[in-house]
Amino acid sequence: MRNGVVIGGLAFGGAALAAGVVLAVVSNGKSGEAEDALQSIVKDGGSNACNGPAFKARCDALDDAYIAEGTTRNLAIAGFVTAGAALGGAALAYVLWPAGSPRADAGRGGVRVVPAVTARSAGLTVGGAF
Repeated sequence: MRNGVVIGGLAFGGAALAAGVVLAVVSNGKSGEAEDALQSIVKDGGSNACNGPAFKARCDALDDAYIAEGTTRNLAIAGFVTAGAALGGAALAYVLWPAGSPRADAGRGGVRVVPAVTARSAGLTVGGAF
């Protein structure tokens, strides 16, 4: 059971970390696009260009770019926090969860075939440790 929790935590944490990195890269790209759009608006209409109707469409697009940048930044942060929690939980489970007593047949491994014979039937019992 402990190994399943540890492996699951590592897998989930790794996926969350990868998602956080991808979202951080996307957020940085969106931030650059928003800054370029802002510089273009200021160059063409001055620092108060968004107060007039002539730049409404461009300013609305700029607002959307800032919202998208903020959303992806927040999702990246959530990915990193989730990764930290999952990886930390996996590490704690590995360190603090007792491994338990080993099974008596754990060292043998492989497959066992044992005949089962009664007064009315005969058969085989197949088992193993994997």
